[in-house]
Amino acid sequence: MKKKALFLTGILMAGVFLLGCGASPAPALTPDVTQDMGGGAVYAHYDFEWDGAQKLFTIACDPSSEQSEYEFVVHHISNGQGGYAASYVADIAADFEERTGRKVLAATNGDFFMNASSGVGPVESYVKDGIVLNLGAYSWKHCFGFDNNGNTAIGRLDLNNTVVRLNVTSADGSASQVFEIDAFNREPADGGLAVYTNTGTFTVNGAAKYVIVAESANTTQYPVYGTSRRTVEGEVISDGSFTVSSGQFAIVVKGDNEISRWLYENLYYGAQADIVRYPAGEFEGMKYVVGGWCILTEDGAVNEACRTDTENAGGVPAPRTFFGIREDGTMMLCALDGRQAGYSVGLTVQQEAYLAEELGLVTAIELDGGGSTTFLLRQDDALTLMNSPSDISGGEHVPRRVCNAVLLVEKTAAQEGVEDEEPPSQSGDGEPAAPSGDGGEGGCTGTVRFGAGAAPAFIAAGTGAMVIFVRRKKKGN
Repeated sequence: MKKKALFLTGILMAGVFLLGCGASPAPALTPDVTQDMGGGAVYAHYDFEWDGAQKLFTIACDPSSEQSEYEFVVHHISNGQGGYAASYVADIAADFEERTGRKVLAATNGDFFMNASSGVGPVESYVKDGIVLNLGAYSWKHCFGFDNNGNTAIGRLDLNNTVVRLNVTSADGSASQVFEIDAFNREPADGGLAVYTNTGTFTVNGAAKYVIVAESANTTQYPVYGTSRRTVEGEVISDGSFTVSSGQFAIVVKGDNEISRWLYENLYYGAQADIVRYPAGEFEGMKYVVGGWCILTEDGAVNEACRTDTENAGGVPAPRTFFGIREDGTMMLCALDGRQAGYSVGLTVQQEAYLAEELGLVTAIELDGGGSTTFLLRQDDALTLMNSPSDISGGEHVPRRVCNAVLLVEKTAAQEGVEDEEPPSQSGDGEPAAPSGDGGEGGCTGTVRFGAGAAPAFIAAGTGAMVIFVRRKKKGN
């Protein structure tokens, strides 16, 4: 359900102490560590007891506030084949910084994921920069959308609440339009626009016709990015046939009208023409959507029927990652360590929902957990691994590779002359596949390299980015 947060006055630093309404089965929480990160963001660490020792890490920020210097995004690394590269959260953060010039203040893992021949893929729906990159295949799973302006949505994002449109941008970037698509692979009505993705030769009289070269041979999995190769002026409309070959699609506008004339003036060689799926319905306007499993809270009500399965660790204590929003518009990203007796045992998903309620999250989603749970925070201008992931390699607790990550980032780049982020790569609409790993986590373990200091250093694969491990003393582990 989409919700416009009610903005209440108050200081965010004090807000981390105003937790819940006291009715939750979760224990009352008081942070043992808080850190004002500046720019409206606050980090908090909670050390508490609930069926054993628990360690919780949170970052809170209201991106809709005029005083806020940060906003939340969801990001991934392309594998160069139209899919997702299995990547450490540190890799994903470094890739975002390199592409945008905007620093990452904090980061966690994102959606559950599944292994595929082309890499890994998110299990649930995924929207980045307002474009649907994946549609979830499992009706019992959910996702969380946000626009950084106080609007959120939670539930199912599928074919029923998305819409496919055509984006066209002139070669010099001076003109751009988004067009509704009235028909696929058939002649449109007068004044209508059709897109042909089937190969073959088609005849449409009295129409504007443009054949576009696509980046991928598969033009039925959206987004499809294409480039015009038009070099001749021709006429606004014409009679006759056109041919669509493999790796191409065609744009057809019936009649001499405003749309056909705009395309005639702007769809020259080098212009971009993309077939894009957008979120609609209650997810309309959501710039980012991250997939998860259970809805933990919605409109202030806690979900009393969270999953209790043991196959995917729903009903057993485990590390948890979750994301949500408070009534005042403050968004909070949370990671709870687990599977480490004497240090932090973790919670069931039902307990995770009560914890979200205790933290004051009126709407919250369960993200991937288990060995995927990772929490990074910028300390001394370096992203630092704050939690203790449950995966072990070489006797050390190490992060796991994941498919995407939720990042708290600067709203604007620190330096000028940095190019905007490149368009996301094509990934398709998602196909049913069995999630791998406990809790559908999948992925691989990383390696630990010890630096010159007392703390070991983790080198983010393929990026040269360094993440500092904060070694924490653990009881009985």
